[in-house]
Amino acid sequence: MDEIFSSDDAEDPAPARVPSAAYPATHWPDVAAAGAADRDRRRDALERLLPRYAPALLAHVRSRFGLGPEDAEDVLQDFVLNKVLVGNVLAKADQARGRFRNFLLRAVDNYVTNWQRDTQAIKRRPAGGIVPLAEVAEPSAPPADGPALDRAWALALVDAAAERMRAACCGGGRESVWIVFEGRALAPMRGGGQRPYAELAAQLGVPESACRELLQSGKERFRRALRRVVGEYARDEAEVDAELADLRAALFEE
Repeated sequence: MDEIFSSDDAEDPAPARVPSAAYPATHWPDVAAAGAADRDRRRDALERLLPRYAPALLAHVRSRFGLGPEDAEDVLQDFVLNKVLVGNVLAKADQARGRFRNFLLRAVDNYVTNWQRDTQAIKRRPAGGIVPLAEVAEPSAPPADGPALDRAWALALVDAAAERMRAACCGGGRESVWIVFEGRALAPMRGGGQRPYAELAAQLGVPESACRELLQSGKERFRRALRRVVGEYARDEAEVDAELADLRAALFEE
């Protein structure tokens, strides 16, 4: 699975042991302003802060909670309105207590978990009645914590970058690049099996050697997409590099 971060193309790559690196420094002045009591100051800061994290948060909510694009966007908008603008949850963010993105993921996970439980209860509620507590299903994914948050964030970034790459490839006449990359590199990352080159070659009607070249092209496209996603919240190239190194550690270190 580590092959998506590497130019090597071993048939059965072994997961790399990558030393942990520091995540990029959060824009804590913006976080402080986003949690300020003054509503206008808070809104201005949020307009700078939240778009940096929105692609990864959307991808995270979709994959972790099994939501479609519209539901994921709706629940995140509700989170911003109810917990950020009205509830001012960002006032609780504290640099001394860890990474801002972990704080944000916990807050979003808690909100979506409660939203799922409430939605299920409403759907099951009889007319004029109350659903017994035992009949309210548990949420599909409990809030993550610790290393699970690091991995959740890394997978969310991978999903966000992959979706951008898929749209670019399929909309630009390079669907074969996406098919090979998804089958050889992305599917194992998402817990699936790695498709054999022979199978991909038969599907596309090309030699296996062409599939290997397509995979290299896919890797390069994915790296560029991932750097763009990370670059939306990291402040410079050095922080992008540090973030990418830590993403590898979160995904491949045991």
